[in-house]
Amino acid sequence: MRGTVLALAATLAAGALIGPGCKSKTPTNTPEAVAQAFADAMAKGDTQAAAGLWNYVAEARKSNSDWDDIPSGQRQQIISKLKSSKVDELGTQTSLFASGMKAGTATTSGATATVQMSGGAPGGVTITLTQTDGKWGVSAFAAGGG
Repeated sequence: MRGTVLALAATLAAGALIGPGCKSKTPTNTPEAVAQAFADAMAKGDTQAAAGLWNYVAEARKSNSDWDDIPSGQRQQIISKLKSSKVDELGTQTSLFASGMKAGTATTSGATATVQMSGGAPGGVTITLTQTDGKWGVSAFAAGGG
């Protein structure tokens, strides 16, 4: 009997140790997950975290048609300047977001996706994302679904 109890206890302990490692993780690199994280950060007023989800390479490409020809060091300087101004820029737009906003299903076309967030501003907020080097990042957002 004692052996059976010890074996059962060992089995349960092993299951407790192995179990958490076997759980599937929620994907974090999907347009929906990135949009949700961005909306959550904005709703909390955490513009630093929200700015961390921005796609600066896509933004830099808009104003630098020769982006791929710019030396890496200069590209990093451009991205650093964009990042520092993005935190302040986002601070003026946090009122569009509210806690509890929910991401809808992404509409994807190539490396661009849009996600409609329900809640917050009247009509919700549409977040546009672009994918660079396999990673999704926010590239724009607008109130009222567009």
